Amino acid sequence: MYTIKYKSRHFLPHNIGDIVSFVFLVLIVPLVFWFVVFIVIPATYPVFGFWQVYHILFSTFLLFQIVTNYVYVIMVDTSIHTVMLPSQLREGWYFCAPCESVAPPRAYHCHVCNTCILKRDHHCTFSACCIGHYNHRYFMLFLFYLTIGTIYATYLNLFFIHNFVSFNWGLLLKIMLPLAFLVFGLDTSTNHVYLIMLLVVMVGSMVSLLLLVYHFGLIQDGVLTFERNRKLKGYNAGLKANIEQVFGIRWYLVWLAPFVESPLPSSGANWEMNSSTKSLKYL
Repeated sequence: MYTIKYKSRHFLPHNIGDIVSFVFLVLIVPLVFWFVVFIVIPATYPVFGFWQVYHILFSTFLLFQIVTNYVYVIMVDTSIHTVMLPSQLREGWYFCAPCESVAPPRAYHCHVCNTCILKRDHHCTFSACCIGHYNHRYFMLFLFYLTIGTIYATYLNLFFIHNFVSFNWGLLLKIMLPLAFLVFGLDTSTNHVYLIMLLVVMVGSMVSLLLLVYHFGLIQDGVLTFERNRKLKGYNAGLKANIEQVFGIRWYLVWLAPFVESPLPSSGANWEMNSSTKSLKYL
């Protein structure tokens, strides 16, 4: 079984796209949590009542899961430097010129991270790093709890905003152009800010849900984003084995916390290749 290793450096954003996405997520998550816990919940439920305490505790649990899994996504090293590499090419391996090293199947070079990534799925701009063999679990759990959190925040905000905003045709226009009303001074009221927060969590819930469904579908089929785009399914080992390749052998416990140990069954460097994948060139 194989355990994770952590980065000692190079975990901050490198380009403008990563910086903007990274900063946006780092700011918006605690902002939504603050808005829900300190404004929405106190205005909706009796002080120190059962439901107020429940919603505060559940919101805190969701924040903990989102933040800790996000940190693990960033800090876990999933590059080829985490495994022992042979000095000669093996079947299915290739030579990466930028890294000046051999690289295994299902790994390829990321020009943003400037290294080859084991079982590289994609480069995530919101975490400013690649999603690969060793941090795939944390990325999926981050998406899972982000989806639950945004849907949950949408539910609470809908009840909250119903007490402050009257629904009419003007509201529809505000929903379509919320920032324009605020920036150009057409509506700078507190109620309009509440409406913007509702739209933020609604859009966030839809985007995160779509990403979660898409990436779980990839896991189910045993493919990466890179392979799906090329219609390759040569590494599908069955649903249970595919899940273990991402979440580890204790996959049924990983939802509890990111520090729950669940060793992966492979190093990310050795993969059985069938005829549909032997001709694949990883770039």
